[in-house]
Amino acid sequence: MVERLASENDVQMTTSSFNIQQRLPLDIETVCYRMAQQALENVIVHAEATEVSVRLRQSRSMLTMTVQDNGVGLDLRRWDKHRYDGAGLLIMEMYTEWLGGTLTVFSSKGIGAITKVAVPLSKDILERRILSE
Repeated sequence: MVERLASENDVQMTTSSFNIQQRLPLDIETVCYRMAQQALENVIVHAEATEVSVRLRQSRSMLTMTVQDNGVGLDLRRWDKHRYDGAGLLIMEMYTEWLGGTLTVFSSKGIGAITKVAVPLSKDILERRILSE
């Protein structure tokens, strides 16, 4: 996905992963993949970035994905006030909540953005989510 998006959009993309020791449950992998797609789509459509990095890190109890770009940034006050104007971050927020995680966006106009998704991997949370379906 990253290579295709980079070549189609003239954006330099890098990826890195840390401590990913085994495959995650398919539902978590799928939702995280969709969130990565959405984050990269947001960068391509809105950020005017020339560089973007995607980092994936796993600890014993947490999976963290960070997407950072050098684009135009966004006014987070506007997003908080008009949350439903843009579907991209809203979709990511919904996915993250479904997995019991958190979505954090750091940005200022002119300095790019950092989108961070943290998803719990503890057995209790995973069991509670599966039982509620």
